[in-house]
Amino acid sequence: YLKQLVIGGLERVYELGKQFRNEGVDATHNPEFTTCEFYQAYAELEGLMTTTENLLNEIATAIHGDVMFPVRNNGEILTINFSAPFERISFVDTIEAKVGSLPDLNTLDCVPALLEICRTHGLSV
Repeated sequence: YLKQLVIGGLERVYELGKQFRNEGVDATHNPEFTTCEFYQAYAELEGLMTTTENLLNEIATAIHGDVMFPVRNNGEILTINFSAPFERISFVDTIEAKVGSLPDLNTLDCVPALLEICRTHGLSV
């Protein structure tokens, strides 16, 4: 309904919602979580990314009192930093840096080559 509200004339809408997913439940994943979905009329990608940065920065500060805080990852303590601006990376360039060049992604002919790249790198499809 949020997109319909923007089409109906509201320039900015958001929803905080409780979600529940029970697939793949284990001791490291909480099946219940909260999401924030937002839309803004006439916004461009760069503006939405800046809004997201500011939102995460404010959430981190409100919860932890700082934009930097430690988290545990497989027994290792890592520091998460929500200071803006976040690094902007190109999706395709980042994948190519890991797997090599990709086929032309603008045609359906690329699917078999992409599946082979996934198999080569141990990714199940």
